Amino acid sequence: MSSSNMERARAASEVFLSALGAGLSHAEAAALAGLALSAVQRRLSDPEFAADVARLRAVRVEEITGQLTGMGSRTVGVLSELLESDKPAVRLRAVEVTLSWLTRLCREVDLDVRLSRLEGGLTGSSFDGDSDEEDGGHHGQS
Repeated sequence: MSSSNMERARAASEVFLSALGAGLSHAEAAALAGLALSAVQRRLSDPEFAADVARLRAVRVEEITGQLTGMGSRTVGVLSELLESDKPAVRLRAVEVTLSWLTRLCREVDLDVRLSRLEGGLTGSSFDGDSDEEDGGHHGQS
């Protein structure tokens, strides 16, 4: 393969990798990079390439998570305003959304605590038996 062809192949592979990392489907990324299906299958079967895609996707997820976290306070403010609406249907929907997310977040925190305990090699016997501690402070709520 000539150096010109190698450079084109390397560039196509980089475009393909970047496109996959950005969340495009295999077919979309292949079309963007101008790769044949056989080349796509070959690249995807390479563990190093797959690890590169996973790293790029993780970076993208971190970026998006940061953006969403930044919007969190504004979002809560909007929900607070909607809870004061003159329209009962709007207030009810705001309550439903708020309670739904509150339940999800409590569950996530509880699971994180439990996972941390497991990862740390802790057992239930290492705690003082306080009911708040055992149920994550949710007093039996789920």
